[in-house]
Amino acid sequence: MAKNTAKHPQKSKKITVVIPALNEEKAIRRVLKSIPSEKLRKNRQYEVHCP
Repeated sequence: MAKNTAKHPQKSKKITVVIPALNEEKAIRRVLKSIPSEKLRKNRQYEVHCP
């Protein structure tokens, strides 16, 4: 887990979405579209990982 070294940690919160997607070609589009990215983008930083 990354260490938060910011002077104001409450202002630099970040959400990470990890999506395990082995053999999920048919369903992954629906899953990605269900992530409320606009809402997250307005409130804080976020990133999505699809390992």
